[in-house]
Amino acid sequence: MRYVIYKLKFNTFMRAGIDKGNHGLENTKTTIASDTFFSALCSEIISVYGESALKDFIEKAKQGKITISDLLPYVGEDLFVPRPVIPYQKILQQEGQIEQEKIDAMKKMKDIKFISLDELDEYFKCMVDGRKFEPKKTCQIFKKEAVWKNSIDKESIAEPYVVSGTAYKENTGLYFILGTDDDIKIDIDEIIESLSVSGIGGKKSIGFGKFELEEDPIEIFFDDEDYYVYKSDSVLKEKLLAAADKCDYYFLLSTLIPDFEDISDVKEGWYALIKRSGFVYSKTYSDRPLKKRQIIAIASGSAFKTKVAGSIKDLSKDGNHPVYRFGKGLYLGVNTK
Repeated sequence: MRYVIYKLKFNTFMRAGIDKGNHGLENTKTTIASDTFFSALCSEIISVYGESALKDFIEKAKQGKITISDLLPYVGEDLFVPRPVIPYQKILQQEGQIEQEKIDAMKKMKDIKFISLDELDEYFKCMVDGRKFEPKKTCQIFKKEAVWKNSIDKESIAEPYVVSGTAYKENTGLYFILGTDDDIKIDIDEIIESLSVSGIGGKKSIGFGKFELEEDPIEIFFDDEDYYVYKSDSVLKEKLLAAADKCDYYFLLSTLIPDFEDISDVKEGWYALIKRSGFVYSKTYSDRPLKKRQIIAIASGSAFKTKVAGSIKDLSKDGNHPVYRFGKGLYLGVNTK
């Protein structure tokens, strides 16, 4: 499989809904889940290449020939990943280490949202050894801002409302990893370029979510050990190779929807659950906005002892065509010895 890193620099605010509760327009996430981004790619594919290309794209994804990570933060050359979902108390109990001092030290790590990719192994080792993790790099790349807008009612009266958005600092943004087989029939770079104009995330109608590539896409060449652009893609290459082999933990970088027969493997891992729902934005699906069926998925940052492939589910309800929710796993391999 061919893996490429895309780094997106946002020219406008970016808005992504949070995963729980009645979040409204005043709340927003700072990253974008892989299933949301996959849906955006599908919408762009059908507008650029047509329905047959979209069907081929979805079929390839179902076969595991396309995989994609969440959109995650980068700072300059450094790529960041979610703090691993590891229950520190269970690890300490397994190791027979129940000292309150170690439990208190690990509790403080809950404030860390993201860690740099090249510190991922160290984080796992700290958790397994019952040590406090001290990050050498920080992920302060964005600030949330309230944006005031006006809506016009039937009597042409302007009603102000507020929408929250994420503004990214200079030399920062979001990156994603895309894995594809060679027989994909569309030009992914063309789709990304088209998507940069139409935007991703919410409130695109008021100009949110527009971006450009920070630099040319960075391809991972597995047949050339000495080739890399930055240290980060060198580390990524190492961990993608580890995930293709036997390793201590398979660290999830995408939103995962396991099949029923995978539940036992999931229970053996460390994971966080997120609710996935929302409306279908398709003119051919219905003449009015309709909700997708809700589903519970597994968040990126989870870790398993067995690689869970995941699935793609049709969540359509009362519409004119299928609505697919992407839930395939993209993993990095981690070894703690």
